[in-house]
Amino acid sequence: MARLARSPIARFGLLSASVLGLAAAYTLTPQNAAVASVATEARVPFAELDRNGDNVITPDEYAAQILEERTEVGDDLPRVPAGCAGTFIEAEIADEVAEMSAPPEDLAEERLRYLDSDGDGAVSFDELGAFMLAERAREFLEFDEDGNGFVTLDEIERIVVPDRVREAAFLREEGLSEACVEALLAEAMPEDEDFEDPRLLLAEFDVDRDGRVGLMEFLEH
Repeated sequence: MARLARSPIARFGLLSASVLGLAAAYTLTPQNAAVASVATEARVPFAELDRNGDNVITPDEYAAQILEERTEVGDDLPRVPAGCAGTFIEAEIADEVAEMSAPPEDLAEERLRYLDSDGDGAVSFDELGAFMLAERAREFLEFDEDGNGFVTLDEIERIVVPDRVREAAFLREEGLSEACVEALLAEAMPEDEDFEDPRLLLAEFDVDRDGRVGLMEFLEH
């Protein structure tokens, strides 16, 4: 489905309370390798949104970003694909259209509220970095299916499959018709797509080469 492009901030509203609690314990200091790694990743998106360079992101600055994104998208609002009428897909698209039509100021305040841990009405570099770290932790928990604190090759192989294959399986499990599934995939995903070899992905994160990836190895990458 066609979607309004969003900055990295938008996705943090979906984080669970437990993961957000984990993030609150971190600040971006060089004392921790995981934090230092996230600090590097956070620099560009923070600079993009901190338009006046005062080291905080305000609702006005983020609202301006949302407005620019809408201008790029134009009037191309998402539509219900063939075969999906009357399903939860139709309701989701209606919600998406409503969000794209909402005042940018309201969306900005709502999204920034998830990151503004000290409640001062703005988002600092440390706050953005903490939430990005929380996002990484959430991704680790998705891979660690048995909850033992480590990600193994078997777990990676079950999750790291082409997005098209994984998405199709999910949509079918949700009871959507084949026509609806194919229409959604045709709009959102290519037929051919590269994905990383699970064995090589494990090697990329497995710093101590013990055949598994721990939380700190994952966060520090």
